[in-house]
Amino acid sequence: MTDDDAIATLNAAVDRIRPAALQVCHEMNVGVCEWHFTALRDRSLNASAGPNGAVVVNRGVVEYAVNDEEVMMVVAHEVGHQAANHVAKGQQNQIVGAVVGALIFGALGAVATSNSRNGAYVTAQAAQSGSQLGAAIGRISFSKE
Repeated sequence: MTDDDAIATLNAAVDRIRPAALQVCHEMNVGVCEWHFTALRDRSLNASAGPNGAVVVNRGVVEYAVNDEEVMMVVAHEVGHQAANHVAKGQQNQIVGAVVGALIFGALGAVATSNSRNGAYVTAQAAQSGSQLGAAIGRISFSKE
């Protein structure tokens, strides 16, 4: 499959699903209903939804799909994340997780090194590690809703 073939297949899938997806998205009145599609040359079977309506589909999805309907299903899945506002919720969860992680790990670092000359450094490092871990956990957490 050439790059042009992959892009044409993805564009055809987007064109077929966009009218119905827009209608459902507007009826939901929750998330982002203006999407920007990007095709990557990456041959892995992956796609993602990003901030501001970004939808990325790897070439591997198009190459390994049995038919156009499978490509449409992947596009619909990512558009569903946008319509349900999962991207923004994930970003909020990431921020909350970072703050909570920094507070917990920073406090633990401060208690563990209260009588140490390097206490401030260890506490700062612990807070930074806690922030990164909390952000990672927050980003991947989704509610049942």
